[in-house]
Amino acid sequence: MSVGTLLSFCNVVTFEEDETKVLSLIYLLGAVVDWISLSFAMHVIAAILTNCAEVEQRNQIL
Repeated sequence: MSVGTLLSFCNVVTFEEDETKVLSLIYLLGAVVDWISLSFAMHVIAAILTNCAEVEQRNQIL
């Protein structure tokens, strides 16, 4: 998890105003979704690069 995510979690725990807690929870949820999206994107990019490398290797053999 990123530092921003951890700071958001700390804000949720320490702040006492309901509105601030809701905003912190929304920010925390957004940070988690961003982290999951980034993890997924990294796997997709790795698969594309692997596929390109395999195609290039086959072309060299031919």
